[in-house]
Amino acid sequence: VVECVALAAQTGLREGPKGQPERDRWGVSRTDRKQGQPAEVLVDNTYDYDVASFKDIGVGKDMCDVLRRVGYGQPFAVQLGSFEAIKRGGNVVLAAETGSGKTLAYLIPLLEAMLQQAKDGVRVRKRALILQPNRELCVQTAKVVQLLLSKFPDGLGTCIRTA
Repeated sequence: VVECVALAAQTGLREGPKGQPERDRWGVSRTDRKQGQPAEVLVDNTYDYDVASFKDIGVGKDMCDVLRRVGYGQPFAVQLGSFEAIKRGGNVVLAAETGSGKTLAYLIPLLEAMLQQAKDGVRVRKRALILQPNRELCVQTAKVVQLLLSKFPDGLGTCIRTA
C-alpha cells in the first residue's frame, strides 16, 4: 500500500536538549532511531555522472522497461545520487529544484522492492507512507505511481494500491 498524505508543515530543526540531536517541530530528530544513523542529505547538482540508463545504477529490467515506455530513458542527477541510499532503506533527504526528478528518485527503489516481494509471494509486504507538503504534490505522486504500475506486464502492478 502506498499512501500519499498532505502535510502542511514548516521545515527546519530546533536544537534539542543538551547532548540530544536537533528536532523538528514535532520532536522528530534527524537520526534514524532504528539504525542510529543520521539521514543522508542529498542535494541535486552535486553528482556528475555519465550514466546511460537506469540499468547502469542497478534498476531492474522490468522497471527499466516501464520507465522507457513512459519516456524516462536516463536518470537525472538526483536519481543517480540517491538510488543506492534509498534502496538500502535508510533515511534520505532530497533537496533539488522542481522538475529535477525527486519523485522518481524515491518511487523507483520503493516500487521495485514492493513488486519483487509480490513476485516472490511474500505475505507481509513493504508499505509506504509518502508525506507531501500539499495536496497538489500528493495528487502528482499518486498519478506517477499509478502511471508506472499501469505499464507493468501481466497485471503485476495491480498488486500495489494507492490511497
